[in-house]
Amino acid sequence: MQEFLNIDKLFSMASWKRKDVNVFLLLDCADEHEACLQALGKWPKWGVIPLFRWTKDEENADIGPHLVQVTRDSQLMQWFLKEGGAEYGVIFFSEAPIEVLGAHLQPFLECIWPDDLRKMFRFYAPEAFYYFIPSLTPEELRLFMGPACGAACTRPVCAEEGDSLFVEHPVALEMYALPRQRLPWFLSEATLDACVIPSEYSLVIVLADLFYTVQRTRAKLMGKEHVSCFARMIIAQNRDVGLSRLSDLKDYSSLVAKIGIGYQRDPQFRRIAEAFQAAQSPEDALQALSTRVDEFCATVRGEDDEWFHAALQRVVNTSYDAWYGPNFATEVVAMLTTLYPERAAYANEQAVIDLVKMARTDAEKWALPPRPGICILAGLKFFLGADCLTDPLYPWIAHTLRADISPALKTRELFDMGRRLARMVLLGRVR
Repeated sequence: MQEFLNIDKLFSMASWKRKDVNVFLLLDCADEHEACLQALGKWPKWGVIPLFRWTKDEENADIGPHLVQVTRDSQLMQWFLKEGGAEYGVIFFSEAPIEVLGAHLQPFLECIWPDDLRKMFRFYAPEAFYYFIPSLTPEELRLFMGPACGAACTRPVCAEEGDSLFVEHPVALEMYALPRQRLPWFLSEATLDACVIPSEYSLVIVLADLFYTVQRTRAKLMGKEHVSCFARMIIAQNRDVGLSRLSDLKDYSSLVAKIGIGYQRDPQFRRIAEAFQAAQSPEDALQALSTRVDEFCATVRGEDDEWFHAALQRVVNTSYDAWYGPNFATEVVAMLTTLYPERAAYANEQAVIDLVKMARTDAEKWALPPRPGICILAGLKFFLGADCLTDPLYPWIAHTLRADISPALKTRELFDMGRRLARMVLLGRVR
């Protein structure tokens, strides 16, 4: 992981040197940011405020931005400065307590774009913050910073030149003793222009909006933050692909949604990944992906999804005890092949065996009971993709694995939710 935060400049800031000023980290705790979640999990909960709390997005509070009060020499701060944590958030300085700063920042989670539409505003992500702050007028900067007397963030990987961002701001703290009126933040044309290309912030919104339009029910099940995560991961993959037209990127995201975000590492889709990687140009790569995904759907799903729905019906009709039985890899492979023979034939036996091995590793990682833990995780990977445990298309899996319940209950919950999803597909509620 490449680090861009200039620590020498940070230490020279007046806000850093003042011992009477509190230090805060505003962290993006999305599901795929496992390093961030692990680091924050060791921090006392009394020093943390999820900014989605008491908002209409409260159901996503655990995977949204978290404001954390830290000390300059704390373990969490050292992780942020020296172990790549700066990739996940922004530093704020303020004399105000955490409750006041949190109440001030919360209204900025939504903004009104120049087209008068109200949309989510991920200002706390370094790739947005780095370009957002310099675009503000002096008056806009005063309003945004509020009780914060300073801020700093890493230079995003996509920036061609420049250094980490540092801003210091004089504050009349008595103005912020109480939370300010919750007025909407109007995103100016200047800010929009500053953020569109370099931070790819606007592109995330465009892809997320497309997903809501094309797969509205599925998007609602995922939640806004997970849809945005999916869009950001698509853009990150595209840095290697090189697609330049927005229409091509939209097509790419639609294809990936059919086979899972981790298709290039999925043994089921080895032939798709190989054809994609062998292409000589971005356009050829997109065409190869489209051809191979169409081939997969025709071979595995059947006419009018006949084989796919038959497999889901078998899943619905299979009891939890049946998943509890298999003990060895060969038994799990045989069970999955029986549930969905068309998919198993497409993947080939070795690919299914590889998925079971991956499931065994993940079951050990999450301390799930070997039976049925391995079997159920293998089933999820087989039906939803090898990376389904971290894929934002299926946020309920990661949420269940992190839940504060016993391993046995986690396994049963994964089984129940997987079967519930199968029922919803059969009823036509999810595509």
